Amino acid sequence: MSITRVIAPQLKNRRRDRRREHDPIEVKIEGEICACADWSLGGFQVNTFEGFVLPGTVLPITLIVTAGDHTLRHKVECQVVRMDPGRRTLAARFTTLPTDAVATLEGVQTGRFRRAQLRKFPSRKRGR
Repeated sequence: MSITRVIAPQLKNRRRDRRREHDPIEVKIEGEICACADWSLGGFQVNTFEGFVLPGTVLPITLIVTAGDHTLRHKVECQVVRMDPGRRTLAARFTTLPTDAVATLEGVQTGRFRRAQLRKFPSRKRGR
């Protein structure tokens, strides 16, 4: 009979927010624009980052959210938690997230952001 030991992540590293994939979110990191592979209100991961940043580094980035012809940009700070140059992945957590950036990201999560853009351009709603 074997004994199974469950090892839980430390509370500070546990994901608390719902992760999202396939949303129109990009980040501009050190001049390079990368699509988010997944993101939440706590942070994000990109799989196409060509640079190198040491984990623990705090970076200013720009969040870029697009719906239709409308694009919103938010300047925020994040801390790199994981960097794998071989796989070109970078994961970071947000250290500052202004209220307007939170509202935009919540709007993407709930679909409110996309619906608001469709109301502004009704012909897109019907697929025209």
